[in-house]
Amino acid sequence: MEHREQWRHPDTQELAEIDVRPGVVRLRRGSVLTEHRHSPDREQAGREQVVQQRAAMQQFEEHWEVADGPVPTPLAEFSSSTRNIADVNIAPPQDGQLLFTVTETLRTEGFVRNTARRPDGSLWLPEELESWREELEASERPVVRLTRDLDRVACRWDSKLGGVPYRPLGTPWPVAKTGDYPLSFLAQLNLAELNPGGAFLPGFPAVGLLQFFILDDMFYGAEDEPWMALNGAQTFYRVLYWPSIMKDEQLLETGKVAPPDAAPWEGSPYVGEELPFDPAREIVLVGVPDREAISGSDRGVARLAGTNPYEITLESGEVTLSEAMYALSPGGHKLGGYPDFTQSDPRGVDDDDLVLLFQLDSDRMMDMMWGDVGTASFFIHRSDLMELDFSRVAYQWDCG
Repeated sequence: MEHREQWRHPDTQELAEIDVRPGVVRLRRGSVLTEHRHSPDREQAGREQVVQQRAAMQQFEEHWEVADGPVPTPLAEFSSSTRNIADVNIAPPQDGQLLFTVTETLRTEGFVRNTARRPDGSLWLPEELESWREELEASERPVVRLTRDLDRVACRWDSKLGGVPYRPLGTPWPVAKTGDYPLSFLAQLNLAELNPGGAFLPGFPAVGLLQFFILDDMFYGAEDEPWMALNGAQTFYRVLYWPSIMKDEQLLETGKVAPPDAAPWEGSPYVGEELPFDPAREIVLVGVPDREAISGSDRGVARLAGTNPYEITLESGEVTLSEAMYALSPGGHKLGGYPDFTQSDPRGVDDDDLVLLFQLDSDRMMDMMWGDVGTASFFIHRSDLMELDFSRVAYQWDCG
């Protein structure tokens, strides 16, 4: 299926466009177009691997004939139909490998992936989704994408991952509600920088600082009863909101509280597990405003389609509506927009008013890894967001 991506640099606003076709990834930066292909010896290496596999199969058959009689018919038919190496069709390496190489280069330079658009500004869609253009463009929501600011050293009130958080003098460090165990500082978002005047994210605060803390257990602080519950209890994680910020470091705590060494604790036998990030590493974040359509894993797609989107086969007959829509889902780190789940949407029928507040993705450039290349999401009720009440923010992460 056709695939296209657009990446933008937050400082220079340079646009990089990626077009993926079978066996080739084209990257355009300004007037410069480069093509990326697999080396010619990749297919030969694949053929040599098949030769080895067929030889192993033949040895297996010979052993089976001696030990246990004739080879069962299905196995014999499989072997006889594929033993001729000249007839074996070696599929080229996945284009995703090429795409990963190109995008990692852009990430290294500080680019962030945006929603792909046509020259007229309309949403770019694979050909299979053209008949759904009206619905998908109507679903677009504002989002602020987050990436590293490579040139800035963080101060106490900046948007950032890890490091020393903003904390007025005398303010207690956030702890778990069970066991009083210190939580680890995950991130903070300066909304005056990321949503100035409320222009980028209507309905979100335009000032103040949002902070996120999690427990260093095997669940990374997510509620584990029931599994990854979206109950907003904040027992093993905490979301704090400072409506105003004091930009005077003499009025702020200078240190951070590191959780003690792993020890038995009544709240969880797994405290002291490795976190998905290094809390000592401080990474300044910068925002890029954008808009995005609903993602393929969002349960709201069923409302958009009027039925189960996995039961709608598109005109090509090769993919379903949900599968095709994954091409529109950029994932990544962001404030607002649509969540991008590694597995399935955890929100139920009673959670329709839960909207995405903040999302952190696995990211090799930031040394961020949620389980097995997973994604963490924080959700808030619309009414709570309007009232600036962050006491019931729900948190969940999933992985492959």
